[in-house]
Amino acid sequence: DDMDGGGPDSSDDEKESTSAVGLSTCSIACTKHFLRVAFTGTSLGATPLSVQLAVTQSLKVLYGQTGAARAPDLIHFDELSRQALLMTSPEDCTRVRNALAVLTEWQGAPCQVRILQSSPHLAS
Repeated sequence: DDMDGGGPDSSDDEKESTSAVGLSTCSIACTKHFLRVAFTGTSLGATPLSVQLAVTQSLKVLYGQTGAARAPDLIHFDELSRQALLMTSPEDCTRVRNALAVLTEWQGAPCQVRILQSSPHLAS
């Protein structure tokens, strides 16, 4: 008899663990991946929309319309520091990282994107 209710039909993918600070984190399979990035080298004003468009356009250049359709979600953008928090699926993370690496021009001006942090957990 399985007392925890996780009988033979329960999936390991659904199990969660609690970290030392009490935050729930996935222990087996995470469904999202987070990237904290910084845009540097441009004097042009940056907005959340321009960041989303730049990443989507870079994905389209590398992977065509299918790549552009898999653009990450922009969770947060700080206009002063030009840092963005992007959320994507683990399957698309490498594509997004590649698109960020080849993004060398932004709104007609040279730029560079640095990946500051990459994690399957938002709180990392």
